[in-house]
Amino acid sequence: MNSCSHSVRKNCGRRVHAAAAAILVLAIPALGWAGSGHTTAMTPMREYYISPSGNDSNPGTKGAPFLTFQKADLVIRPGVTIHVLPGTYSGYTARNTIKITANGTRAARIRWVAEKKWQARIVGHVNPANGLGWGIAIQGSYVDLVGFDVTSNANMGIWVLGSHVRVIGNHVHDIPGQPGCSSSGASGIEQGNYSGGYMEVNANVVHNIGAGGPGSCNKYHGISLAAPYDSAVNNVSYHNASKGIGTWHAAAHNTISNNTVFDNDVGILVGAGDSPCNKSCLADYMIVSNNIIYNNKTIGFWQYSKAGRHNVYTHNLAFANRVRDVLLQGNCAHPSSDTCNSFVKAVYQDPQFVNATGNFFTGDYHLKPISPAVKAGTFIGEPRSDFDGCLRIPGYAPDLGVFRSAQKLEKKAENSSTEMTRRIKNP
Repeated sequence: MNSCSHSVRKNCGRRVHAAAAAILVLAIPALGWAGSGHTTAMTPMREYYISPSGNDSNPGTKGAPFLTFQKADLVIRPGVTIHVLPGTYSGYTARNTIKITANGTRAARIRWVAEKKWQARIVGHVNPANGLGWGIAIQGSYVDLVGFDVTSNANMGIWVLGSHVRVIGNHVHDIPGQPGCSSSGASGIEQGNYSGGYMEVNANVVHNIGAGGPGSCNKYHGISLAAPYDSAVNNVSYHNASKGIGTWHAAAHNTISNNTVFDNDVGILVGAGDSPCNKSCLADYMIVSNNIIYNNKTIGFWQYSKAGRHNVYTHNLAFANRVRDVLLQGNCAHPSSDTCNSFVKAVYQDPQFVNATGNFFTGDYHLKPISPAVKAGTFIGEPRSDFDGCLRIPGYAPDLGVFRSAQKLEKKAENSSTEMTRRIKNP
C-alpha cells in the first residue's frame, strides 16, 4: 500500500472531503430527488442551499437558496444535507441567533456543510443584556457541522447542546471571552450538554480563545469535552488562554488522540467536576494517545482532580513545555490516594516539525522524516484518517499528531492493544 505523500497530502483532504460527502449522500435513505427545485410530498428535497444573497421565500435550491440558517432548520428532516455558500452569516446577537434545533437519526444524520472549506464564515456577537454569545449553537442530535469558519466577539464559537453531534474540519478562532476572566468561561468548541455525550470533534483548527493569550485566564479553552463518550481527534489547538484540549464536568470514557497541541497555557488536561455531578464526577476510562504536546506555557499533559483508575495515557510526545511536560495529580476517587495511572511509552524529544512558527497557517506542522514521532504511535484510540483525510492503514504503526507521514509503512506488534481497547470500552 502506498503512503500519502507530502504532495498528495496537500490535496488529499479536499479529495477525501468531496468523496466522503458523495458517499454520505448516497448512503442517505432514498427519499427522492427534487428535480428542478419543485417538491411534492412524494419527492421531498434531500439537499438545501443557503446564501448571503438568498431569500427565505425561495425554495432553498441551488439556483434559489434560502437566506438564513433558521429557515433551513425549520424545513429540514433526517437525512438532509444543507450546503452553505461562501459569505458571512451573523451568529448570536440580541436579535438573531444561529441555533440548529432539527434532529437527525442514527441512520439519517443532518449535515450542515460549507460548500467551500472555511469560506462560509459565521460571526457571533455579544448580547448586551448579558455579555455572552456564540457563533453557532447545535441543539439538535445526530447533526454534523463541516468546514465552517467560526468566530465571535463574545465567549463561544461552536456550542454543542445535542447528542451524537460531529464537529468536523472547522476553523474556530479569535474569541476573546468576557473581560476579566469571567466564570462564564469561553471555548472554541464546547460540549454544553453534560448528559448528552457522544460529541465527536475531528480535524478542526482552534486558536486564540481568550484575548489575553496563554496564561491569562484558566477558564478560556480551545476544545472542551464535558460528557460521556466525547472525543477529540486530529485537531490542531494552539495559543489559547488555558487548555488546548480539556475535559471537565461529567467527562468519562473520552478519547483524545492524534492531536497537535502547542503554545497554550496547558496542552491537555484530564479531570472532572462541578455541575452536574459535583463531588461524584469522575474522569474515568479516558484514552489519551498519539498526541504531540509541544511548547505550552506551563504544563504539557495534566491529570487533574477526580481522575479514575482506568485511564490510559500512552504513546504521546511531550516536549518543551515550560514548567513540566507531564503532571499526574489526582485523587483517583479517594482523597488520600497516591497518584494513579501512568504516562507510558512517551517520547520526550523535539517532534521535528517541518517549520514550527507558532501559527498553523504560517508554519508547517507535518513531520520531518527524522522526527521521533514517525511510526511511534499505538492503535489505541487511533482515528481511521488524518487531518487531511488520508487513511491511516490498519495494522501499521501510526505517526503521532494530526498528519500521517509519507514514511514507509511498518507493521506494529502490540499484542495487548486489542484487549486493552476492549477493556476500556467495556469495563
